[in-house]
Amino acid sequence: MAGVFVIDREDGPWGYEGEMWDPRRAVFFWAVQAIAERVRNEELAGQLHELLDGGYAWLALTYYTPEQAAEIVRVIREELRPAVEADFPPGGPYGAGLRENVDDLVAITDRWLSGSLVSARVVLDRPESRRDGVLQWDATAADVDWVRGVLSRHVASPELSAKLAAHELKAPDWLSFKDFSDDEVAEMLAVIRDQLPVVERESARELVTLTATWEPGLTA
Repeated sequence: MAGVFVIDREDGPWGYEGEMWDPRRAVFFWAVQAIAERVRNEELAGQLHELLDGGYAWLALTYYTPEQAAEIVRVIREELRPAVEADFPPGGPYGAGLRENVDDLVAITDRWLSGSLVSARVVLDRPESRRDGVLQWDATAADVDWVRGVLSRHVASPELSAKLAAHELKAPDWLSFKDFSDDEVAEMLAVIRDQLPVVERESARELVTLTATWEPGLTA
């Protein structure tokens, strides 16, 4: 079973954003223990130890004050890799996998700090789609907002252009095709397939690939 650590925030330009780190429970508990031993806030250390004592394998930065969340992120970015080296010398049975897990967590906190969490998505779905069968493009909120802007500028219908421009980007669905009619989706697909491949935005290439063979009504 996995532990879940949500690296999230509520103060971004698009409201709530978060990425999830879900290592094995043993790795999760080790990381929380290492953080609890290194934070400079005694109250926060006590709260983290209470979580460990209760055996809870779920944690989110938004459970804590902004100052406490920033301190957790500081420890992860500055002290968690050295903690791995201290507790799990190279060549041991757990070191390699643990290092990869910690590298992933550090990368997420880097994105948290820079405001570039991969927390938004474009969902290729229809109202009748099964939720577990739809394709989606996971990206930063800025990337999804950029796609929304490209669509708004290039779709043929003035009504659809205005609808896209007014579409509010927010969790959980961000930009979901189920919010648009079949004709509107057809227009949006045409723009993604024809316009996005010619722009120099590396992050958009996966969306172009996803839509290349997708048709409304089809699932993954």
